Amino acid sequence: MKSSLPTASKLRALPLFATAKKDHLGVLLASGTVREFAAGETIAESEGRQLGILLSGRAEIRSVDPVRTVVLRTLLENDIFGAAALFCPDDAALSRIEAVSDCTCLFFDAASVRALLQTDSGFLDRYLSFLAGRVRFLNRKILCFTAGSAERRLALWLLSEERDTVTLPATLTVLADMLDIGRASLYRALDKLSDEGFIARRGREIRLLDPNALREAYR
Repeated sequence: MKSSLPTASKLRALPLFATAKKDHLGVLLASGTVREFAAGETIAESEGRQLGILLSGRAEIRSVDPVRTVVLRTLLENDIFGAAALFCPDDAALSRIEAVSDCTCLFFDAASVRALLQTDSGFLDRYLSFLAGRVRFLNRKILCFTAGSAERRLALWLLSEERDTVTLPATLTVLADMLDIGRASLYRALDKLSDEGFIARRGREIRLLDPNALREAYR
């Protein structure tokens, strides 16, 4: 069954579009396309040169290094991707978005987004703020891969996900490889953060009990 476009009101519920005018969003939506992806399919390379919104499902932004793949970011419902790469002149693929479950995505091309940026100052402000947030996010990701102890790498990685509940990769071996630590060290780090009262773990779900205290302890 083909998915339909969301309404302008639903789009305005997302922070990126919250201050955009509804009639402007209506024009943007008229240019949008909805696509469905099965688990394991590639949604986009280098974030696709399109602004995308994950309407349903779960996906991951991964590095394209053939030697060591790193999950850069997990995408959940209503997450936005492609904003930084949309106007990038370089065609080299630096990342790949892969569907972890069946996904539905909404895409806008560069011309449509550029037109909205030029006509709607509220959207322009939000777009610039969103890009600044992505730069901060990537800086935090870089730090967690070079942060010294296993506990600090794990703590900063959890914080860099910017969620109260973080879903671990498919196996702890994958996460250990991402953080460049041994699996035994990762287990010890998980136990330590749990014993210190910073996290609660249930299967692959990690709940951050006090993100501010965790940030203060491992900054």
